[in-house]
Amino acid sequence: MPVFTPVPDLDQAAYDRMAHDVRKLLGIDLTQYKPAQVWRRVNGFATARGFANAAALRTLLTRLAGQSAQLLNINRVAAGLGVSANTTASYVKLLEAVFLVGTLPAWGLTVGSRAVNSPKIHILDSGVGAHLLRLTPARIARRDPAVLTEFGHLLESFVSQEVIRQASWLDDPTTTGHWRTRDDDEVDLIIERDDGTVVAVEVKAGDHVEGRELNAMAKLRKRLGSSFAAGLVFHLGSRGYVADDRIHVLPVDRLWT
Repeated sequence: MPVFTPVPDLDQAAYDRMAHDVRKLLGIDLTQYKPAQVWRRVNGFATARGFANAAALRTLLTRLAGQSAQLLNINRVAAGLGVSANTTASYVKLLEAVFLVGTLPAWGLTVGSRAVNSPKIHILDSGVGAHLLRLTPARIARRDPAVLTEFGHLLESFVSQEVIRQASWLDDPTTTGHWRTRDDDEVDLIIERDDGTVVAVEVKAGDHVEGRELNAMAKLRKRLGSSFAAGLVFHLGSRGYVADDRIHVLPVDRLWT
């Protein structure tokens, strides 16, 4: 998963620009996110369906925001909440029903025997996620490693949801998922067309992409052969280029151009 690793030659001005642009990149306007409005939305829906533990819902949403773009382990989350796994699973479905979180299924279980079958959890509203994590441009500018990691995860969730949304415009049906193996090879998002061809997407929260960061995508390309249509690696820099056969490195803002 894309953990932000500060680049040694990235100067303070570059970090300042990244902090300045974070709201534009993620569509965040923290002044528009009022906690009472979020909880009212959740609590009203929960009450109508017989979910009485509003405190657990609040805690769950905050924890899921912190785990966005990571594998979802219901049993572990349930242990942290002090409720049963079944209750936690029901609460996750509730948060999905009000479009606050979404699960991304595992893909490629037939591609290799070492594929992981756990889904990923994504927070769908980047503004809500940033609010819950207190992720502000000022905190990002201070370059705290934990904050930058949270930003990297939220960026992955944002880009993944945008790509999925745009893929839904295609005439042909598609399926989506993520690919991860027990050897820790991972591709953040897979878009598979009805004819079996695949577009793979990776998200890197840095201003450039190192060659070694393409290893997992290159392995997937080798396994899929001609079914691998393209690999897209989005990053926060300004340069787009062809990194390798059918693998393209692109700035995040190319999502809209």
